Amino acid sequence: MFDAYHVYSEENSQELNLFDNFEDDYQTNNVLECYRNDSSLQKMIYKASQTKNMDQLYKKYIKDIHRQIENLSIPIIFGKLMCDMNRWSQAQKYFEHLYEDFCNEDLAWIEHSIGQTYYWKGEWKEAQIFYDRAYDRIIKANPSRIKDSTLILSDIGDILHLQGQYEEANEFHQKALAIRKEYYPSTHSYIADSLENLGRIHRRTKKYHETHVYFQQALSIREEYYKYDHVDIATNSNNIGITLLYNGMFNEAFSYLNRAMSIYKNYYQSSHINIIRTLQTMAFYYFHQQKFEEALDIYLRIFVMTKNLYPSGHYTIAKILHGIGTIRDEQGRVIPTGISNVQSTLVNHEKALCVQQEALTMLETYYSSYYAHISISLLHTGDILR
Repeated sequence: MFDAYHVYSEENSQELNLFDNFEDDYQTNNVLECYRNDSSLQKMIYKASQTKNMDQLYKKYIKDIHRQIENLSIPIIFGKLMCDMNRWSQAQKYFEHLYEDFCNEDLAWIEHSIGQTYYWKGEWKEAQIFYDRAYDRIIKANPSRIKDSTLILSDIGDILHLQGQYEEANEFHQKALAIRKEYYPSTHSYIADSLENLGRIHRRTKKYHETHVYFQQALSIREEYYKYDHVDIATNSNNIGITLLYNGMFNEAFSYLNRAMSIYKNYYQSSHINIIRTLQTMAFYYFHQQKFEEALDIYLRIFVMTKNLYPSGHYTIAKILHGIGTIRDEQGRVIPTGISNVQSTLVNHEKALCVQQEALTMLETYYSSYYAHISISLLHTGDILR
């Protein structure tokens, strides 16, 4: 659906701006009217999904979400659609409007959705504030909504993971998994989500065998659950590819990365964050194959793409800068045989140091409390200076 939306929107640039301007025209009481009546929004989504009626649209997008969260309203699903299209700021404003004029909407899911927009924008402290609010509202609900709490527990675990607090993250993901096992069948996608989250933590602690087992279990569940190449399978494949790279299994890794990229291209436009992350992994692959020019070309391309997504800075940009700096450093370590090569080596070292320092500055400016990322950046800079 998303790829079709992108193609359609490129041919109809006036309607492409609809999401950008939506928050200016939004009224809570006409969201469903925008969807159901003969409006530009309805036409855009119908044509993008190549459907002619609401039932077909339901099958393509809404039904998929309702398999995960039962009875989620159309207005909230529409906001999630904006998030899936990388339009996080617009989605945030949209959900804030919903929150102010909630009109029988589920406030817990609105708060959770606002948290997700902050998460995708890299504003993790703000994301956790809204996650905590949503979790508190769900836990205090009567009757209990313990089943719904697992999504928020997992999202809090993701933030702790990004902060380098792996033990705490593991506790949240284990709690989410225990609840999901109680409420869902063993073949449900939520079980796969939890297994994948636990696998990512084990990878951070370099327990690669356990990581691979978690990821393969998650992939088996998803292939059975979806019956087609869903984006979750692409994410799963990318994670397996990264783990295989760490184990030096390059050919197997590249196969999984190609599968991930193939699926993503069917869903997203080329600048989507999931495509950027998979390209980032492919650059890592080329680097370890000592194909530095191929790796550098990818890093430079996704650097521009990521800057467009996050003009104010983001830890993903810092990670890409690390990659560029590391390649420049490796190119500078080649033993020179002539004066021109000596000069080239010095230039590469200088470029490497400059890029790593830029990454460090970005992390200290935007993520000053996230010591795991800053310490890694300091190690990269120190390696160059030695």
